[in-house]
Amino acid sequence: MSSVACPAGKVSRDCRIRETEDHRKFKDFRFPIDGYRDCPQRGRCLEKNKKGEIPKNRTRRLTVPLRYDAVLRDRRHCGTEAFKKAYDKRSKVERRFATMVRNHGLRRCRSTGLARARIHITLANMACNVVRMVNLVYA
Repeated sequence: MSSVACPAGKVSRDCRIRETEDHRKFKDFRFPIDGYRDCPQRGRCLEKNKKGEIPKNRTRRLTVPLRYDAVLRDRRHCGTEAFKKAYDKRSKVERRFATMVRNHGLRRCRSTGLARARIHITLANMACNVVRMVNLVYA
């Protein structure tokens, strides 16, 4: 995201990247005071002070997460038909993972290294499949 627009349609590209104490990064967009003092939409952008007036010497600052463009893209993707089909499949897979974590020790591997972790996951899958087959035969 390289620019933002105010309710009046004016665009700001004045951007600084800021990092918070917990290492999250944000983009701070600023709108210059010049050209915005007499804007008719000023009341929608700025908060009123204690007297109920909008200060003339204040400007708007808008803070968005650094990867907000990815958030918007993902929100658009959530409305597609392909996402809905994939999400339906995901519920079945998540249920299987939950069973393996709960009943077959998949939360924590008992050995170190990727090769041994692969063996552990394979054995957990085999045990889960055996339990499922027994349940299908005797259910």
